Amino acid sequence: MLNIDVLAIIPQYKLAIIIEDKTSTSEHGNQIKFYRESLDGVFKNEKPWNAYNKLKNAFKLANLNIEYADIANYHIHTVYFKTGYYFDYDWQVAHSGSVDNYLTGPMFWDILKHFHDCESDILRGYCEHLKNQLD
Repeated sequence: MLNIDVLAIIPQYKLAIIIEDKTSTSEHGNQIKFYRESLDGVFKNEKPWNAYNKLKNAFKLANLNIEYADIANYHIHTVYFKTGYYFDYDWQVAHSGSVDNYLTGPMFWDILKHFHDCESDILRGYCEHLKNQLD
């Protein structure tokens, strides 16, 4: 939706989390600021219709009615997630006004390395990939 890499909606907290996921590239064209403003427009104006409709369907899949969700008052939080090398520009982006939090590959690995008994092949594969990338 809106070309956002990862969008997590947490209705219980009236929270939307935009995660801009980068590997060997960097943010460009003020993507994160654009995504926040665009999502805010969808929440407040229900436009563009295709983005709003995708959001409405996601709520429906979670057995929620978007009409009662009060999305116009959701807080939008942004995360700059980069697993590759942080260049000077990446640090500028990570500490810019449009980014609420940043996450590096090593920071994420410190979280994931504790999940040895995970039954998800996808997560195990990702953990192996991330560890190899960081070695």
